[in-house]
Amino acid sequence: MSEHVHDLGGISVIAFVLLLSFAIDRVVNGLLFALSYSKYWRRICPDPIRVPEGTERALAERSQKIAFFGFATVLSGIVLWMVGSGILHQVGFAEGPLDIFMTGLILIGGAERVSEFSRSFSASPAAAHESPVEIKGTLMLEEGGALQVKKQSATGAR
Repeated sequence: MSEHVHDLGGISVIAFVLLLSFAIDRVVNGLLFALSYSKYWRRICPDPIRVPEGTERALAERSQKIAFFGFATVLSGIVLWMVGSGILHQVGFAEGPLDIFMTGLILIGGAERVSEFSRSFSASPAAAHESPVEIKGTLMLEEGGALQVKKQSATGAR
């Protein structure tokens, strides 16, 4: 039985790494979401949004990040085991442990960057709780294009 090896070009390798990083990010975030329903998991890795500001929130964010990197590392190892070679081999370097190690780092770091990038598109929780801006006063337009603004205080017009 002959083994079919497909040699990817440089751009294809980059696209493949981005696709794998995105898949790892989605799987890890899905796993963290599913685990968030476990009381045991919430004790180990609390949701930072539900923790008060300060040191406790910083610790919760750190434990979430450690969990993300831990699961991303395991998934990257599984992907590399399934693929059988790293990306450096695909662009012409010798296959070996350094190739696998560097590819694992790229996949893990890429998954984290994809996660940060996708969070940038969601509304921040602080913006959702801010009250709208309210401006009070009287605006008068006069002929000739001059604009005058009168301020009103709580006791009356000035």
